[in-house]
Amino acid sequence: MVGLPDTGVKECGYRVFSTLANSGFCIPRSRTNINLARSDLKKESPINDLPIALGILESTGQVKTIERF
Repeated sequence: MVGLPDTGVKECGYRVFSTLANSGFCIPRSRTNINLARSDLKKESPINDLPIALGILESTGQVKTIERF
């Protein structure tokens, strides 16, 4: 996580990766870069865990999200 995240956001990586591992998904062995865009919104609390987990699963090809047209 880059920028000035809250302590809860810094711990997000541990929560997301342990949840994915306990759910039977493969954890990527390479570095993962996640962009939490919208600098005007404060990044606090675990509200970002689900979008981060879905982004990891989508980028590694473990799930397929619905494409919007």
